[in-house]
Amino acid sequence: MTAFAAADGRRLWKFQDIGVQDPKGATVGAPYRVLPAGKTAVVQRERAFYAFPVE
Repeated sequence: MTAFAAADGRRLWKFQDIGVQDPKGATVGAPYRVLPAGKTAVVQRERAFYAFPVE
């Protein structure tokens, strides 16, 4: 996932969840779910949750 500033298109941050080591592991094919929460984007993938700043 990569976040870009809406005003000027500059990259704000980049994130990649590597999942499990086994290429056939459950988290490799698991979809991401993004939930906006004010100035934060909460991202869920399987049982992992991440919070990222957004402008």
